[in-house]
Amino acid sequence: MAYSIEQILGYVPLTAAVEKVKAGVPRLLPPEFYRRNPADQVLGNKARLINYTGTRKNAQVLPYASPAKQIEQMARESQDVILLHTIEKIPFQAELYMQLRQLDNYTVQKMAADEIAYQAMNAVTRQTNLESSAVHVMLANGKLWFDSSGNLLATSSGADLTVDYGVPANNLNQLNSLISASWATTSTDIPKQINNIKMTAVQTTGYPLKTALYGKNVMSYLLQNDFVKYYLARNPAANERWKDTNQIPDGLFDLKWIPMQNTFFESSSGTVTEIFGGDTVTFCPDIQPMTYSIYEGSYPVPKSLMLAQNVEQQLANFEVKYGPFGYGMIAPDSPAQILGVYGDTFLPRLKVPSAFFIADVTP
Repeated sequence: MAYSIEQILGYVPLTAAVEKVKAGVPRLLPPEFYRRNPADQVLGNKARLINYTGTRKNAQVLPYASPAKQIEQMARESQDVILLHTIEKIPFQAELYMQLRQLDNYTVQKMAADEIAYQAMNAVTRQTNLESSAVHVMLANGKLWFDSSGNLLATSSGADLTVDYGVPANNLNQLNSLISASWATTSTDIPKQINNIKMTAVQTTGYPLKTALYGKNVMSYLLQNDFVKYYLARNPAANERWKDTNQIPDGLFDLKWIPMQNTFFESSSGTVTEIFGGDTVTFCPDIQPMTYSIYEGSYPVPKSLMLAQNVEQQLANFEVKYGPFGYGMIAPDSPAQILGVYGDTFLPRLKVPSAFFIADVTP
């Protein structure tokens, strides 16, 4: 059967689009958890990190006019890290045909342009989703896991690559017995446990705890706890905030409480994957450049779609871009096809791993 050119290039008019599933994953944390520090930009994807430990010892008392006593210099450590890198492409061919063949029809042109913008937006959203999800998985576990195809995982099951941030064993699970009894038991002295965790944080690192990120079961444990109910009875303002928001009120036990039950991502197979365990509480210090950062690497990005005549011209067409990047290129095997390329080079990092306490509150 023969087809006419109109049949081959024919199109179906589009109506206004409806987004059935909203793009993006929730970013529930304060902006500082997702903020990139320009001081932590590195060329390429490799960085050498310098760590040092400040002294908490006292100077020694000596007789007046005695010779100065020599003390040891503080040791510094270096650590080489490789940043995460992602780069993906999406073809724009049919959409461009539809746009170009209707030069006298603004409506069709605009809808084609909107379609291209929509596809590009979702490609960029994938990059943002990876950053957000990596931050959430890191804070929930102290590690990141990826399968052999480069897909982020919520647990170590199926992991081919593990990024271990070095959170000490004493800062995980029951926090070296600081979680001495289950929070699910109403008679557990939760305020005392939290106070001991806060005291340990200051003693071991000098960084006071400021924020508690909690899973979906933790609020119920606190509401039913005998000691917490007594505290709320004596603090009507906190009790009212709890009733008004159905969330643990900020300021409870001098911490900012952030519910993390809605942190998730969609796996490569399309399964919604929850990140924070229901009984997980991650205690964090003040999030500032000394304790936490998202490192940004760089990537060479072409400035135009031009076809270079020689190597020098090709090199001159590139610029170094830090962090998220995107560009268009002509498909090598199809000059009529334009590819949108999107990527990022980054790494969230707990700069002081021992200042973070990732607890399972139901031993």
